[in-house]
Amino acid sequence: MNSHDQIGPFTLKHLLGKGAHNDVWLAHDARGDCDVAVKFAHEDVAHARLRLQHEAEVGARLYHPNIVFVHEWDEFEGIVCLSMEHVTGQSMQAALEAGQAARLEWIDTLLVALEHAHDAGVVHCDVTPANIMMNSEGTLKLGDFGLARLDGHGTGVAHGTPNYMAPEQMRQRADSRSDLYAVGVILYQLLTGARPFAGSAFQVMQQVLREAPTAPSARAPQHGAAYDELVLRALAKAPDQRYASAAEMRAALARARYEAGGA
Repeated sequence: MNSHDQIGPFTLKHLLGKGAHNDVWLAHDARGDCDVAVKFAHEDVAHARLRLQHEAEVGARLYHPNIVFVHEWDEFEGIVCLSMEHVTGQSMQAALEAGQAARLEWIDTLLVALEHAHDAGVVHCDVTPANIMMNSEGTLKLGDFGLARLDGHGTGVAHGTPNYMAPEQMRQRADSRSDLYAVGVILYQLLTGARPFAGSAFQVMQQVLREAPTAPSARAPQHGAAYDELVLRALAKAPDQRYASAAEMRAALARARYEAGGA
């Protein structure tokens, strides 16, 4: 694919990103006379159709200002694609790598988005800074629900990004509390500048399964111990020892921020 190529109603503008299974392009959609992000699948048509149909089904359940809006999936002459809202801005990962100041409001907004998804029966299963966009107005938007499970059901295959996967995901199980574990990892990262576990993917997975994380205050004493209980509960090995819902974790975050003096 190249700039200015025409695929169905889409005129390609430029490549936004490449992944193992998809390329994502900025394109102009003639049907709505607007720019959209379009995900084009790499694999065979039958598999691509099932995967992007699933992502479109997930997207149809979600309509929230902090979630990237999915338009629809299409197939044009054997090319399977998914069109979605184009977010002008950068990912949280890019912001962190550029040294931009992390804000704890990001975690609160992320939990608001996840509360909406969970209430709709959607478990994201891949909540990472790379899948969280910050648009040009500073609004956080959670995207890439390609690995999501509907009503707790999925493929039975462990999927996700190892640094942000809960222990149960490695055993082919996930529910809303698995997403809250990932939020705990991101919060740990915002507080300390590092994730709770480090090493190769295999090493991280073994640590996630077997080792207790160091309290954030031991790495970042400037925050005091106000966030320790919140983070360590979110990172509990057993799902029933974590927060029961995104709303409950939001309330705990508000208390921690108050105890920390509003930081």
